[in-house]
Amino acid sequence: MALSYYERERIGAPLTDEMYFRCQKRLAVWIRTCALIEETSPSAVVRRLLHVAAEIEGYDPDGA
Repeated sequence: MALSYYERERIGAPLTDEMYFRCQKRLAVWIRTCALIEETSPSAVVRRLLHVAAEIEGYDPDGA
């Protein structure tokens, strides 16, 4: 069984860097709603979505 993004995040590299960004209110509400549905933090939702987009652009989360 494949690990979910949130399970992989827990056993992956530590979160040591911080980045802040501004977004439209509608997007912020949507992210917070996703976090409530997924029972996680808005930050975790943003990281998951950012990883998905970054992998499409060629990012390798395993550093290989």
